[in-house]
Amino acid sequence: MNNSTFKNFSYHNYAQLLNQISGYLPIMSYDEINSSTSRFLIIRHDVEFSINRAHAMALIEEKLGISSNYFFQIRSNSYNLLSKQNIDMILSIKKMGHKVGLHVHLGSCNENQDIKDYIINDINILSNILGISINSFSFHRPIRKILEKNLKIDGLLNTYQDLFFELTDDYENAKVRYISDSNHQWKYGDPFNLKFENIQKVQLLIHPDNWTKSGENNLKNFMYLIDEKNQEIRDTFREECITYPPELN
Repeated sequence: MNNSTFKNFSYHNYAQLLNQISGYLPIMSYDEINSSTSRFLIIRHDVEFSINRAHAMALIEEKLGISSNYFFQIRSNSYNLLSKQNIDMILSIKKMGHKVGLHVHLGSCNENQDIKDYIINDINILSNILGISINSFSFHRPIRKILEKNLKIDGLLNTYQDLFFELTDDYENAKVRYISDSNHQWKYGDPFNLKFENIQKVQLLIHPDNWTKSGENNLKNFMYLIDEKNQEIRDTFREECITYPPELN
């Protein structure tokens, strides 16, 4: 790909990226992988701010015939997982063939709580909200101390356990190549410049909140997210409040 014309975070280039990598590696879900699996590409989405954008990205993948993994928070100030609109969108993502899991926010876990019990409780809550079985989780902004635990829970899959992830400073030579668009930048190598013919295992972390149709920079992306959130609250006011001033539409 010609980087002189490339906008990192456009939907068009996301589709190109998936087509590029899938030409070398089989796309698999976490529950399809075991210790004897020699090659795989896992596509993971941690949804931080916008379920709308997650749904848009799921539609792109569906058109490409690709299934991936979406992880949602139940403790987010950015979206209400209990709203009918959001539940419907998540179930739509599930219906497309994607996997749904829990994005674990440990901010409410106090030092006296057992992390395993905390995660199991949150998984049960998410499962009950959506009415589906949940068997996987990813940590939200995990500190190294958490990753070092290589946490394993019976019946559940941790996206950071050693089957899918290697905690190392030498990320270029890790047994599983970890690629992430965190903070709207490629911290562990730009996937558009990697030679995937030389890589056997990849976990690709994509935050749908970073991506738009036009592929904006970080500042404009957040401005658009704010505009989208403003529109959501305007729509809610209009639907729920008969005194909502029409001039604010």
